[in-house]
Amino acid sequence: MIAGSQTIPVPEPELRPEEMIARAEALIPAIRSEQDESERREFHEDQRVYGLATGMTDAAETVLYAFGREYLERATQRSTAASGSR
Repeated sequence: MIAGSQTIPVPEPELRPEEMIARAEALIPAIRSEQDESERREFHEDQRVYGLATGMTDAAETVLYAFGREYLERATQRSTAASGSR
């Protein structure tokens, strides 16, 4: 074990490969039932939440950068005007 690292406990240590495969096979009908809709949207439903969060983060970042640029421009103008009037 590497110093400062942590171990992650196995969630189901008794889980056999056969059971894992059975669980995966049980998901097939649910995934197929969403297939047409996912292809129409061009993404899986679970990706939608991530996409929305990313979009909101990008929008907020744009607003903050625009505010920062405007603030710096005005501060520079005031500084220039104040030093020019002396």
